[in-house]
Amino acid sequence: MKKKIFLLIVILFVFCLTGCEEKEIEYEVKFIGFNNQLIETIKVLENQILEYPEVEEIEGYNFIKWDKEIKNVTENVVITAVYEIKTFIVKFRDNAGNVVKEEAVNYNAAATAPTLPEIETFEFTGWDKSFEHVKNGLDILPIYSKIKFMVSFHDELGDLLEEQFVEYGEDATSISAPNKEGYKFVRWDEDLTNVTKDLFVYPIYEKIRNEIYEVRFIDMYNNVIDIQNIKEGESANNPIAPEVSYHVFKGWDQDFSNV
Repeated sequence: MKKKIFLLIVILFVFCLTGCEEKEIEYEVKFIGFNNQLIETIKVLENQILEYPEVEEIEGYNFIKWDKEIKNVTENVVITAVYEIKTFIVKFRDNAGNVVKEEAVNYNAAATAPTLPEIETFEFTGWDKSFEHVKNGLDILPIYSKIKFMVSFHDELGDLLEEQFVEYGEDATSISAPNKEGYKFVRWDEDLTNVTKDLFVYPIYEKIRNEIYEVRFIDMYNNVIDIQNIKEGESANNPIAPEVSYHVFKGWDQDFSNV
C-alpha cells in the first residue's frame, strides 16, 4: 500500500513539473523583395538569431540593404529589401570628338540630345546609337551627310523630265532635251556645274536656218557690184565699193550681218 502511495506521489510530482514549464514563444518573420513580392515567411523562436535570405538580382537595379537589421527576434516583423535604380553616363560628342553634353540617365530611361552647331555644306542626320532606353553607358557620335540639292529638268511647257539630287559643289548630269521641230537644242538655261542650290532647268533652242537669201550690192548708179547667196542667219561679205570722182565712200545703206 505504501508503495502505491509513493508511486502516485512521484507521478503527480512529475506531472506538476511538466505542467509548470514555460512554453517557448514563436514569431513570424516575412521577407519582402523587389516590387513588394514576398520572398519567404519563416517561424522564429524568441531571441533566435535571424538569418537573412539571398536576394534576387533585378535587372537595372542594385540591392542596397534590408530596411531592418535584426539580430534577435522579439516580435513579428516584416523586413523589406531596398533597391536603387542604376544610372549610366551618356556622352554626346561633336564631329571633332569633343564632349558637348554628359548626362546621368536612369536605367531604361531616355537621354536628351543636345543641339549641335551647323556645319557648312553638311547636314546633321542623326546619332550613331539609340538612347531611348538606356541600359549601359553610351558614347554617342553625330552622323552628317553632305547637303544635297534637287536639280529638276523640265521641257518648254514646264513638264518634269527628270530629277537629280546632287551633293553640294558637285555637278549635275545633263540629259537629252526633247526634240523640237525646226529648232536645235543649244543648252540648258542653268549652269549644271558646282551646284550650290536647288535648280529648275529649262532647254534653250535655236531655230534651224535653212533659207538662202540673195544679197545684191549696187553702186550709186544702180549698177550691180556683187551678188551673194547667204544662208539665213549668216553675214554677207563686204565687197569693195567702186571709186567715184569727187565722192568719198561712207558705207552701205543696210546692215547685211545676220541675214
